[in-house]
Amino acid sequence: MDRIVAIGGLSNSTANRIIEAEGQVACPGFIDLHSHAEQGLVPNDPARRSAPNLITQGITTVVVNQDGGGPDSILIIEPPDADVAGKTLAEYARVCEELPEDAAIRLQLDGDQKRKGGARLRAFAMDDRDVAAFAVTDWNATSSDAGIALPQDGPVHPRFYGAFPREIRQFAIDQALMTIEQAVRAGTTLPAEILGLTDRGELTVGNVADVVVFDEKTIRDRSDAFHPHRFARESITCPSTVRWRSTKANGLAICLVRFSRRLNQLIGLLRIADQD
Repeated sequence: MDRIVAIGGLSNSTANRIIEAEGQVACPGFIDLHSHAEQGLVPNDPARRSAPNLITQGITTVVVNQDGGGPDSILIIEPPDADVAGKTLAEYARVCEELPEDAAIRLQLDGDQKRKGGARLRAFAMDDRDVAAFAVTDWNATSSDAGIALPQDGPVHPRFYGAFPREIRQFAIDQALMTIEQAVRAGTTLPAEILGLTDRGELTVGNVADVVVFDEKTIRDRSDAFHPHRFARESITCPSTVRWRSTKANGLAICLVRFSRRLNQLIGLLRIADQD
């Protein structure tokens, strides 16, 4: 695994690749604390294992988890019975005159046997005001709650392609609820501390050498419910052997996190030079 070997004035150093990042933000790669990428990391399909929807939004480490939601927040989207489409699980339960738990079992038994739950489902369990309130706390870390996706997978949640850029754009830049540095910390240094990853989350000699750079003027998520497979604007780079020039310090350094062994061919020796 590649490590950072030097930080500082490296104007006389050489590199296989130089990234011109003047006027942009050099920041930590994002550590996704809640992901469903486990199935995408298993198959032999190189395209899926390369995780383009995660890499292009700056996610380079994932922690896989599960979650749930209540019947009022679960929307039935693509059931075999068109009359059920658009109903929440709670509404479907009332139509069936039974408890939501029993309705969920009925949906699985009477629905699409090839789908978990019997239909395509979407959960809406959050309020934007609550998300904003949590986002600005010092102890809240960012995660995508997503997995690896390719266009041929059909509809996926927009967060698969833009969770981390969205936090930076919406909360730090557009709404000014936090600084860019704080938004970056929520996806890098903080999750590294939570997970005990002592060689990630900061730009330090000896740390893993994964790097992310983005333009704060243009970074934003672009995916939505109708166009879910749009990459985030300003695809964030995890470069190979590099020397940075005139990068903007973010107070947290640049995070170095690794997504998978396949990135070894993309990321080499990191050299950073401040030539301001």
